Amino acid sequence: MDNPLLKLIVIMGLAVSTLAACEATEETPSTGTDFTFAGLAKTWESGCITATDGIVTNANRTKIELTMHSNGAFTHNQYWFTGGSCISYAIMYTSTGSYTIGSATGYLYPLAFTVTSSSMMAWNTSVQSAVNTGCGGTSPYNSTPSTGDNGQSKSTYMMSCYSMTLPNSGNKFVDNVGTLSNGVLSLGQNQNGVPGVFQGGSVPTSTSVDFY
Repeated sequence: MDNPLLKLIVIMGLAVSTLAACEATEETPSTGTDFTFAGLAKTWESGCITATDGIVTNANRTKIELTMHSNGAFTHNQYWFTGGSCISYAIMYTSTGSYTIGSATGYLYPLAFTVTSSSMMAWNTSVQSAVNTGCGGTSPYNSTPSTGDNGQSKSTYMMSCYSMTLPNSGNKFVDNVGTLSNGVLSLGQNQNGVPGVFQGGSVPTSTSVDFY
């Protein structure tokens, strides 16, 4: 290959191919092998769990979706359902913010979450009425429930409810513990709507919820 221009084209092509391969590697989803930001970076989903929502008392099943990013950000969605299965949506609580990973004690890694925003989404007007009853004047549905608000995200960051603790600027720190084994993330029991227990509460000492 004696043509200098042809050599330059080939070299540039190889450089572009190498860069593309590196970018593809960086974007590959986590295989869930290391309890690190990179190892946890994916959307984790729980199974259908039997429980009772504090505000919507006829919601008796829940599923949790926790998205953890390699830059230390997280989004926690907790869905609640009625009817004895995870089919009929009632309400969803969302919290977002950042997290850090502590040093392991035995096989448990401490997780510290800082919640910077939170919201709820009601799927029907009867759920809106339950929020009005459970949260009084801080409810976003405190006027007559409207079908136009069904499926709409409403901020809860400064709400105060009788039977559920919601995050706000003075109550934003959440702690939990976790393990990671064979691609399964296991966390301690959470308080409704956040990925752990608000500071001041009893931090779990074992895991009880599996995410896949």
